[in-house]
Order: sequence, then C-alpha cells, then structure tokens
Amino acid sequence: MEKGSLECMLSAGKAVDLGLDAVVTKLSSESSSKTFWSVRELCRLCDETTLKQLNKDFKSLKKGLAFPTNFGINNCPAFISPESNESDVTIALGDLVSIQIAAHINGYCVSACRSLIVGLNEHTSSGSTRALQATNLAAQLALRTLIPGQSSLEVGSIIERGIRAFGCYPIDTFRSRVLQKDSLDNGPEIKANSEKTDESEMVAEFTIRANQVYVIECVASTGKGELKVGGRQAEIFKRKSATAKSLRLRASRSVLSFLQNEFKNNAFNVDSILHQSSKDKHLTESSVRLGMKELRRNQLLIEYSPLYENSDEFVSRITFSVAVLPTQTVLLTKVDALQIPDQFQIEIHDHSLLEILQLPLHTEKEKSKKTNKRKASTQPMLDE
Repeated sequence: MEKGSLECMLSAGKAVDLGLDAVVTKLSSESSSKTFWSVRELCRLCDETTLKQLNKDFKSLKKGLAFPTNFGINNCPAFISPESNESDVTIALGDLVSIQIAAHINGYCVSACRSLIVGLNEHTSSGSTRALQATNLAAQLALRTLIPGQSSLEVGSIIERGIRAFGCYPIDTFRSRVLQKDSLDNGPEIKANSEKTDESEMVAEFTIRANQVYVIECVASTGKGELKVGGRQAEIFKRKSATAKSLRLRASRSVLSFLQNEFKNNAFNVDSILHQSSKDKHLTESSVRLGMKELRRNQLLIEYSPLYENSDEFVSRITFSVAVLPTQTVLLTKVDALQIPDQFQIEIHDHSLLEILQLPLHTEKEKSKKTNKRKASTQPMLDE
C-alpha cells in the first residue's frame, strides 16, 4: 500500500457515503408524502453531493467519480442512469432499490452500493425483503471472514452460503475483487457461485493479504440469477484500452482524447463528460453527443447496459470497500445495519453461519493504553 493511499481512500469513502446518505434520506423522509421519484434527479443528487465532498480534501490531487451513480430497481440490479436528454425512470413506493457509486482520489478508488425498500410496510413483497436480508447477511459474513491468510475461495463460499440461506441465488456477474490503483475491475476476483463450473467462469484462488484493499459484492436474486439485457440502452461507458481505429469526425477524436486524459480507466456517462468539459470550448454538448455516437459505432467503448432478472423476481445488491491491515480491518464505505419488521424476518438455521456472525468485527482500533502502540505499528505500513 503506497504512502498516503489509505487517507485518500478514506476521504473518497466519506464522499461516497455522503452521496448515498443524501439519496437514502430523501427516499426515506419523503415516503410518507410521495409515491414516485425521478431516478435522474436522484443520480444528480448523489453525484453532486459526492463531488462537493471530494473537492474539500486533497485539493492538489486529481479526483472524481470512478463510476457515476446508477440505480437498480426490483428485478434490475444496476446501471440505470438516465441522461439529461433521454427518457427518465421512476421509482415507486414499495420498490426494492439499489444505489451504486464509486469515486477516487489520485487514482485510489472506492465503490459502494446500498439497497433499500422505499416505504417498507406490511404490504411489501416478501420476495424483496428476502433478497434484502440475503445480501445483508452475506455482507456481514464477508466482513468477518476477510482477514489476512484467508482463502479467496472461502470468502466467496461464505458470501454464497449467506445468500442461499434465504433461498436466494447468488449473481456472479458482479464479483468481489482486489482493488488496484486507477481501476475498479482489474484486480484478482472472488467468485461467489459454485454452480458455475465452466472454464470461462473459473477464477484463480489467492490468499487474502494485509495491506490490500477489496471491494466486496453481495448480489442476491429470488430467481435463477439469469440476467439479460433489457430494452434500455447503455448509459454508462468506459474507454477500451485498444483505440487503434481511425475516427472520421474531429468531434470523436476530441472526445476520445478527453476521455483518455480525464477518465482513464474510470466509467462515465454523457452528463459527466459535459460536467468535466464545461471549460473546454471545443467540447460542446452537440459535439460530445456526436463524438460518442462514432465511438460506440466503432466499438471503442465498454457499455454497461442495464441487466434484468425475470419481471416477477427481485434482486438486491450490497457493495462495500474495505482495507485489510495487519491488525485491523478498515471499512472505507459504510455497511448499514438492516432494519426489517418482525413479520418479514427469516430465521437462519445454519449454525456455522451464526457462529461467524458472533465473531467480533476488527474495524475499530484498540482503545486506552494500546492506542499509541497501534498507531506505531500501522504507520510504517503506509510508507510501503
């Protein structure tokens, strides 16, 4: 872990948490007076809140969104992020909603996703509460299992068992992984679905090590976990590393150059390009949209299309980022405690999982006379 990296990620995590807090608070506080919410407005709220906080610290370092705010609703786990000139999507009272965003400071990324049921009450679908409880349990189990020396296969197995304890299916499209600088998705992966045994689905086992950062994905479906691209087009993109194709339009070349310099390996949408390029007179809204069309036509972008389970199923997603240190585990983004009414709570019968839940969380420094000793032992790690 490089010098100063932990401080950057803690600051980025704080910004991400504030952005997610703003959305969750708005949905929760207005659920008694409203029945519909605009996803576009909520995405803008989360992005703007996160960026405002990011800009308060490390003013000399480059920072921004590593993945713009996107939503999952009911049978869709992610990637709904309506552009300003495209049709909006609405969230309705009673929907199971997932909100994900990632940010970076100096290339050190954190990612988080929270799920909630808007206006949870006695009329809420039992399927949505079951999926929500499954991801919550999986997250709590993973947090207690992610310790130095542990096998990545064991961490994945624990996530899978937590999800299946509620009769849900683990979706392996979203995988936990080691976080590396300047990238959210290039690190070694942790597989959480033992049923997928195709060679193309296999990942190499590795050992959880101290001084590494992990993003943990817990995604549960009440269906069979067979996600398919729906009718909504991709609204979030990432630049492909290979860009050898010649582009006909000057606007396309300008946009591609801007993406290489400003976003590198981070994801973006058209609105985030327009926000970042507001001071560049060569990148107008019309030229950005024109350039994006040619980049997509030439397959120079990775496209994140919304994925869907069967329409009568529910998908819940919880994501958090965590730094594993020699003597403690540091949560970089929050894992909220789940509040479910008694009538929806499902009893867990797997005693081995219950035993893991009883393990202490290694997320706080020892207090009193051990505090100074802890600081002394962790400081050299930041200089490695």
